[in-house]
Amino acid sequence: MPLEIPERGILITLFKSKSCTSCKQIYPIFEEISNEQSNQAKTVLVDIQEDMQSAIDHGVMSVPTMIFFKDKKEVKRLTGAVSKDKIEVVIKSLL
Repeated sequence: MPLEIPERGILITLFKSKSCTSCKQIYPIFEEISNEQSNQAKTVLVDIQEDMQSAIDHGVMSVPTMIFFKDKKEVKRLTGAVSKDKIEVVIKSLL
């Protein structure tokens, strides 16, 4: 199923793989962010083994990759196991 990006607002998408060690490290942080920012940003988890087409469509070359969209446009991309603080800085810059 293709990734649906909302016309308005912030969408944070984590592209991951079940076999990726770094993905397993960042997943709990992504879940925390999802819960803490639920009123300010929508979050979507995309497993590239289940939805390879979305990864191709968005130029994801490695996992984990987190793409931030605002008003349907990609505004930031983070690759690798990044800290919660770094993710929060990006979110704050989009609000």
